[in-house]
Amino acid sequence: MELHLKNLEEERQAILESQKKRILEEEEAKKKINQLLKLIKDLEKDRQALKEKLYSLQTQEAQMTEDLLLLNKKKGELTKVNIEKMYQWLKVHQNPRTGLIISYEGDKELNNISFLYDQALLAILYVRFFDFERAKKIFDFFRLKAKKQYGGFLNAYYTNDGHPAEYVVHSGPNIWLGIALSHYINKTNDKTYFSLLKEILDWVIQLQSQDNEGGIRGGPQIEWYSTEHNLDAYALFNMAYQITKDKRYKEASEKIINWLLLHAYDRPEVPVRRGKGDSTIATDTYAWSIA
Repeated sequence: MELHLKNLEEERQAILESQKKRILEEEEAKKKINQLLKLIKDLEKDRQALKEKLYSLQTQEAQMTEDLLLLNKKKGELTKVNIEKMYQWLKVHQNPRTGLIISYEGDKELNNISFLYDQALLAILYVRFFDFERAKKIFDFFRLKAKKQYGGFLNAYYTNDGHPAEYVVHSGPNIWLGIALSHYINKTNDKTYFSLLKEILDWVIQLQSQDNEGGIRGGPQIEWYSTEHNLDAYALFNMAYQITKDKRYKEASEKIINWLLLHAYDRPEVPVRRGKGDSTIATDTYAWSIA
């Protein structure tokens, strides 16, 4: 009997312990559920805050995009106005008698002097603006009036009457005049100045023929070699070949490349040599090489 009672007591205690454990587990589960509910509520608040912040940022982005478009529009208009003003200056300052323009207005020492290189660039600009008549005035000066020496055009002429301002002949400025003529012929198909272009090309090829390595000296009476001048010639010969399909110009450009590899790009590290035997750094040589 006592054993039976003892067993019943143990069974009751076991049931009580089981109930107590279940109650504790339920309370722990409720606690966790409440924590999760609070976390969900907090996350929902954070989500709403982020959503509002995102909307605010999107609104700001849209406003900034609109402002940027407006600024770019104003910048474009301002750039156009400035370019037009600069171009008007170049038009106004072109001498009606010679077609030349003063290279350094306001410089007392160089007053009334037009450098050949500058006139070539000006002619290219006129061609780019489809202002062919003004470009032709420059070309007409060199075709009909400009004095030559050693077969090439002089570096500078007086703006008002076209008389020589210095008796120095460099290959680079002559080559640039050829580049300007090539731009004009390519754009207009006008062959009026083709003979002038051919004279320059023949003159440059003659200079090249005087060098066993195919390079071009600084000028007929000059011994130094410029990397820049040879890059100029490479560009001119390629343009001339595109216009004429004459293989002589293709061959001349290949000779220039070989010369550049020998004397300007003869090592992988910098600097690119400024000229034959000259390691002076010249940034325009780097820029022109890329162009």
